[in-house]
Amino acid sequence: MNEDIKIEIRIIHPTEGEIVKRYDLSTIENDIQSMESGMQSLAAGLAYSIPDYLRAIQCAARCKNKAGYLACVARCLADGRVCDGGTDNCD
Repeated sequence: MNEDIKIEIRIIHPTEGEIVKRYDLSTIENDIQSMESGMQSLAAGLAYSIPDYLRAIQCAARCKNKAGYLACVARCLADGRVCDGGTDNCD
């Protein structure tokens, strides 16, 4: 997987206009690993789960070194498994 891949988040704010932030997958992966236990304990105390967008970011970071990146992300979003091409060599 190309290490230069960026995730772009666009937010439309009523007074500030469009805010665009770009993150590289390596940075996101490191941040997620360092915050994972805190997120799990926080989620356990809530009446609802961690938002879907956070799961999408986690899947993007976890699949970065897998063959068939888009298939891997689709599978990860569906059931949380990280696999080459969505079916092989699953973590």
